[in-house]
This record gives sequence, structure tokens and C-alpha cells, in this order.
Amino acid sequence: MKYYAISIAGLVLACASVSAGEVFKWVDSQGKVHYGDRPQGGPAQTLKIAPTPAVDESLRQRREAPNKQPKQDEEEKKKPGQITSAKEAQEQITKNCADAKRRLEKYQGATMLLEQGGNGERRILSDEERLKAIGNTKSEMEKWCE
Repeated sequence: MKYYAISIAGLVLACASVSAGEVFKWVDSQGKVHYGDRPQGGPAQTLKIAPTPAVDESLRQRREAPNKQPKQDEEEKKKPGQITSAKEAQEQITKNCADAKRRLEKYQGATMLLEQGGNGERRILSDEERLKAIGNTKSEMEKWCE
């Protein structure tokens, strides 16, 4: 089976590398079948390989068109977080405003703020960091709340 696969691979390579040349098939002294562009020792059979027909460009485009259409449809589908209508945009603005208001209320009412890092660690924010967080939240409110 192994030699059969190698022989087939050899035939494919020979066909790919020889466009208008001849391809030969021969059997060696151990009974193995070989293919190549030159016969190697002993009698060889010349194989007739039909040339590959030219591809009609318009036919190729028509064949590929059904494969491209689903990809375009997928791109047009709504992605997570993507806003597709004015109503959804207004709902997102209202949500962002409400979130910013809640955070500001929490920050201003707290005597200390905890921050959780990416690795799960918690630390207390300094007064300076707390004031900066309050300022950032006020900026967000100006942006989202009318």
C-alpha cells in the first residue's frame, strides 16, 4: 500500500511538472511501478496525459459566486454590541447614562473604593485615584446623559 501511494504521488508530480512532455511508466526488477519524465532502466510505457483545459473566467466566477454569498451574509449579520437602528442607539445611550450615574453615586457615597485587578487581586484606591475615578465618571455622564 505504501508503494502504491508513493507511485500515485509520483504520477501526480510528474503530471504537474510536465506540461507538454511525455510521462513514462515502468516496472523495476523488484516489481515496483514507477512514473517519471525519463524511463529508468528497462522498457517503459509512454502514457498519454490529456492537457488541462483552459478555465473560462466567467464560468469560474459563476461557480465561486454561491460560495462567496454566505460569507457576505454573515458579515451583514449583527455582531455583538453592534447597533443597527436609531432606536437601539438611543437605548444604548440611555443604558450608558444610567450606568455612569450609578457608578458616580457609588463613588461619591463610598469612603473607600476597591479595585479588582486582572488577576483577581483587590486593592483600595487612594483618595487621589478615587477623585480621578469620580472625574472620569462625570465625564462619561456628560457624554451619555443629556
